Amino acid sequence: MKTKIRLLCALLLISSVRGATYIAASAAYTDVQAVADSSFNPALADGDTVIVPAGTASWTSTLTVTKGITLQGAGNDTTVLLDDIPRVGNTGSLFIHVTGNSAMRVTGFTFRYGSLTTDGMDNIRRAGISTSFRVDHCHFDQLYSDADVKVFGWIYGVVDHCVFDMRMGGKTSVSVTHENWGNNISGWGSWADPPFFGSEKFFFMEDNVVNNPYGGPNNGSIDGQRGGRFVLRHNTFNNASVYYHGSDSGSGGQYFRGTRAAEIYNNTFNSTISIPSGYSRGGALLYHDNQYVGLAQGGMGLRAFRLFQGPPGGDWVNAADGTGPWDYNVTESDGVTHIDGHPPYTFLTGTHTGGNNSSTLVVRGAGWTTNQWAGYSATNRVTGFGCYIQSNTIDTITFATQGSDDTSVIHFNAGDRFAIHKVLIVLDQPCRGQSDLIVGNPPGTFNLTGTEWPEWTEQALEPCYSWNNIKPDGSSANFVHDDTVDPFRQNVDFYNDTPMPGYTPYTYPHPLTMAMQ
Repeated sequence: MKTKIRLLCALLLISSVRGATYIAASAAYTDVQAVADSSFNPALADGDTVIVPAGTASWTSTLTVTKGITLQGAGNDTTVLLDDIPRVGNTGSLFIHVTGNSAMRVTGFTFRYGSLTTDGMDNIRRAGISTSFRVDHCHFDQLYSDADVKVFGWIYGVVDHCVFDMRMGGKTSVSVTHENWGNNISGWGSWADPPFFGSEKFFFMEDNVVNNPYGGPNNGSIDGQRGGRFVLRHNTFNNASVYYHGSDSGSGGQYFRGTRAAEIYNNTFNSTISIPSGYSRGGALLYHDNQYVGLAQGGMGLRAFRLFQGPPGGDWVNAADGTGPWDYNVTESDGVTHIDGHPPYTFLTGTHTGGNNSSTLVVRGAGWTTNQWAGYSATNRVTGFGCYIQSNTIDTITFATQGSDDTSVIHFNAGDRFAIHKVLIVLDQPCRGQSDLIVGNPPGTFNLTGTEWPEWTEQALEPCYSWNNIKPDGSSANFVHDDTVDPFRQNVDFYNDTPMPGYTPYTYPHPLTMAMQ
């Protein structure tokens, strides 16, 4: 009889209009698994609630949830789960893995570091297709992981009223991908659709606090990749800024594209240390009504890293040096014209006559006019590395860089051959958006109505807009731009101090915060 009573307590079921409620016997992994994992609790159904009581428990395994349930702890710092999940390679530290296509909510937990001090992957991961995923009123406490919350697949939803206490090392609070948008792969479906600004077709991060006590301005930032779309609003960032990935050789690997669209507004950025501007590495961005306090510089840089990265063959899109088949390159000798079907125009070839391991390109006796090649790109034909040209003298070319994050290592040894081309638009660069749908499964055949890939995807201009962002000194924080390091044009590609015409932000608070109480 005692055994039956104990089992009844562990699987206590309370009937309700919204679904059944199960109460775990404790916060221990096996007790939570017994009620929240449908493999152990076959009666579990969409709409049910699993309550995890107060207590501190060391977890050594990942909880897999396949039903659309509410997983509810007793509150921040009350139900505490410690990360003691073994690492195998770069895996581990994943507390909760949610799959399937149903609505799902995780609320009222503290996820805290345990005895392990090596990095794992994520803490809460949501895969599949869903319009209703919510993580709220949780505390992510100095975890050794990549992202605290990661969504990938085709997920809409919100992370709200959470506290993120970050650990050092470029960790991410929330990471958003939409790789399966439109039931496609690699984020291609997301890039083939309009941006849908002001709609529910994003993943939202609102009313959270992100604390970064370790420095490193990207620590705690929201991130996007593989067609990701996110809205960042009404959050407080302490000693952090916003950085996210593009279709370049950063996170994502081969055959994956960058962030598709973002809205960043009504956030407060407090800094007690010098924090540089954030940056977008691609896609359309609306950036408005943010407040910077303390030592934050404010602003958002617009960066196309492929202008500075190589060599070709490393990632699916390779370097944007004026020859890449995915990019919109100059094909005619006038230096401004692209004609479909024409090959990239080669403006100059030659040999480096300077010293070895030179970061500049020297051609003695060239007789160039000042800045004749500014805005073009040069490629070292020996190493394959290409880079955007910032300036030149009569015989020396200087290359643009983008600070410490640029991985350009273009150098020349005496006798290295070079070629000069020009790119007009970099695939998926900031301020570009909707494009032809790429189909197929790399590295197999690419096809679009019988057309062989790779080729320019007819990518539309989607200008970035900045307005009403305030620096600590009261001046405007806008897009950070330098004409010598990229081809973006103010009042064409991006607009400062200019609201986007016709734009209205999505309903605030997010409706899921009201519906999923």
